[in-house]
Amino acid sequence: GRCRAACPLGQPPAAAAAAATTPATSAAGVPPGRPAARPLPTMAAAPPPQPPLAPQDVYINQYNPANPLSIHVDPVRSNNYFLILGDWGTAVTPGTCQRAVAQHMKDFVVRQRAAGKNLLFVASVGDNFYWSGVKEESWEASWAQPYGVNDPSSPLHDVPWLSVLGNHDYGDDDPFAGC
Repeated sequence: GRCRAACPLGQPPAAAAAAATTPATSAAGVPPGRPAARPLPTMAAAPPPQPPLAPQDVYINQYNPANPLSIHVDPVRSNNYFLILGDWGTAVTPGTCQRAVAQHMKDFVVRQRAAGKNLLFVASVGDNFYWSGVKEESWEASWAQPYGVNDPSSPLHDVPWLSVLGNHDYGDDDPFAGC
């Protein structure tokens, strides 16, 4: 604390007085009170190279933190578009209206793609799963199947969905809940 600036090498005052009357370094060039440098340890040999991994053992990280949803934007801004959908859920399984809307969306995407347009994402604004909230079985029956998100032949396959949860998605069992 108080001796650092006044005492050589941060020593207490008594040691500093002794250091002032003794040589500053020993014959080996080491300051008094300091141990001589130890030799560096020798490094072990590098391990032998490992055989290459089989293709099934290789993990390819395709995550890009600058674009985590892999949204590909056409450089011509007017060629890009997105779809917004809300309050599309029904109880248990999709109804005829939801299936019709899903088909209209897929048909629209096909027409836009033929015109050179680029679908960026689908925004879903809530109340997607009725009445008791999203359940594990809801994903396939009420979302993946009607919109074709897991079907490679569907125009909505591999299109990111940006979703907001509504009160019904959280599991509000009241079918007349307003908030």
